[in-house]
Amino acid sequence: MKRKILFVATLALSTFAMQMSLTSCSSKTTLKVFNWGEYIQMDLLKQFEKEYDCKVKYSTFNSNEDALIQMENNSFDVVVPSDYAIEELASKNMIQELDWNKIYQEYAKSEELTLEVTDPLAAMKEQYTDFVNKITTDLKNDTNSFDFFKYAAPYFSGNVGIVYDADKISAEEIAQDGWNIVRNGSYKVAYYDSSRDGFMPPLKELGKSMNTTSKSDIDEAVNWLKEQKQSVGKNLSYVTDEVLDGVINGVYDIALVYSGDACYMMSESNRNLDFYVPTNGTNVWVDGMVIPTSSKQVDLAYKFIAFMTRSNSSYQNALEVCYTPTTKKALDLFLNDDDFKDYQSYYSYEIQPLDEIYRYNSSIKKYMDDKWQDVMNA
Repeated sequence: MKRKILFVATLALSTFAMQMSLTSCSSKTTLKVFNWGEYIQMDLLKQFEKEYDCKVKYSTFNSNEDALIQMENNSFDVVVPSDYAIEELASKNMIQELDWNKIYQEYAKSEELTLEVTDPLAAMKEQYTDFVNKITTDLKNDTNSFDFFKYAAPYFSGNVGIVYDADKISAEEIAQDGWNIVRNGSYKVAYYDSSRDGFMPPLKELGKSMNTTSKSDIDEAVNWLKEQKQSVGKNLSYVTDEVLDGVINGVYDIALVYSGDACYMMSESNRNLDFYVPTNGTNVWVDGMVIPTSSKQVDLAYKFIAFMTRSNSSYQNALEVCYTPTTKKALDLFLNDDDFKDYQSYYSYEIQPLDEIYRYNSSIKKYMDDKWQDVMNA
């Protein structure tokens, strides 16, 4: 879900290779962390190693689905999947229930909070942003409820919208068209090559839930997407990581992107870029740190989770990755940083009535994946 340009990925892999080499020669306790590519400030790993006199073996994945496959065949101590993937992992008994007292005690020491609390989870929720608490509360109160905090500690959060060239497209036009702007053949459009992300705009534009279990809803969305291919034609590109460079360098006029990626593009590009989230709803999300049942270093995993939640750690992490910190203190530090003051409105997003968080739904997933291939082959 989270991306940076290729040379950063190469640097991360080089760092990983170096750590692998050091780990093999060291007798220190090793913590195995499994995360999205380019989704951490690498110096934080060194800080953690120094503070806790350990080694971190850091490896990456490029999709939730890839992470689940790897977790079935390998042992990790901390993994950072997305919300719906955490729900799937919990349903398969692949992750442990969290002991929030262990997280709170480590976190409270660094933040100079009282250590004596009757409900450590409630105390930690007071530290998290309203955005995170709203998403997780709605998730728990949903018809098919899921308690995110039972298994995961928030890592980053955000939403999905449209980044666009404001010199070519007016704010009025994009507000009027909403998600339909990505079907305008006058512009060069970048669209995620992903069934999950790709089906969300048409479903929301058609007034459907992105968590629909109806095959007819998916079929309507397929028609919407095929019409998009016809109307945009050669100006439509299906992309993954390359969307960042493409938008920054002017290859695309419009792109369907995650909020953190949008702010990264706006901060790195000389173009007059803006970001818009249609009012008929989008995907709001939170990624979380979980401890697999296969973990061999559970106590150290709790320390890592608390360490990454610290205000200063989360702030440093956000400066590198450009996604929204999940604690109030870290978010405040981030929004007051000179490099991000201009983007406060994007990081202070208030959840709209039609916004949704993705749910794990095994009954429709294969159908959606198959239909996405139909769109690609159309």
